[in-house]
Amino acid sequence: MNLTDLMRIESADLDLNSVCLIRHTGRELGDYLLDPDVLGFYTSVQKRGRLDRHKYAMVFVANDAGKTVFRRIYEISTSSALSPEHYRELFLPPEIIQHYDKESQSGECDFYSVKPAHHLTDYEGRLVIDWGKAAIAWFQSFSLEKPKQVLEILPAGFFRPFDGYSSISLTRPELEFLFSNTRSNEEWEGHLSRVAGIYLILDEGTGEQYIGSASGRQGIWGRWSNYYADPTGGNVMLRNALTRDKDSYRRFRYSVLEVMPGNSVTSEVIAKECLYKKMLGTRAHGLNLN
Repeated sequence: MNLTDLMRIESADLDLNSVCLIRHTGRELGDYLLDPDVLGFYTSVQKRGRLDRHKYAMVFVANDAGKTVFRRIYEISTSSALSPEHYRELFLPPEIIQHYDKESQSGECDFYSVKPAHHLTDYEGRLVIDWGKAAIAWFQSFSLEKPKQVLEILPAGFFRPFDGYSSISLTRPELEFLFSNTRSNEEWEGHLSRVAGIYLILDEGTGEQYIGSASGRQGIWGRWSNYYADPTGGNVMLRNALTRDKDSYRRFRYSVLEVMPGNSVTSEVIAKECLYKKMLGTRAHGLNLN
């Protein structure tokens, strides 16, 4: 099946000639694009006039595995000059905010008002297509003559394939998505449940770091599930940070520093945790109390 066939079956009322295709990559906002607000904003910011001829934007994101995954169809309405008021409320690292400050000052970008359309909502995060060899051509008009091929339909709530412990670095939206869709991501639960280890929580707004450890039943998965339920995880310094800024956890990034066997003695895991605290100075300059 190709994309044209699917659209005609599922969205017969949509004029395909009014649709543009956008393929986002991780070059700027990659792992933040799981946040619907960030995805909408990133789609809205375009060079002046780019979306003027289109009524809808069909948005895809290239994931770490190189797959082009459909995320949402937006209806495009008015446009205005990009300004800080369009992104100040988003939870993004300071360097990204600075990037858009420069963009808004340059006057070269428009901000298009977009809203999610009702088309293909059941396929969001699931539909994988072959974008074609011209990956650099990230913006295209919908082609009826050369439609994109549909490669697969992923399970609802699928995050991404587990590709090793050393590459685990999740934004807060990613952590929430993963733990709210455990049935579709049993591979992640299986791998993270069977190991103990040392992890890092980074506040990307302030640069402050927290080092923690996980051992015993369910390992890292079990510990991070606590953070999913409560962003402080019961830690005093994290609780204090949220007291100062209740939304700061939206900028937290969760990374695995080192994995250890699941049957590791707890004292050995804690000793390794203490070593990382010394190396990174998170007691004196971070979010570790002891």
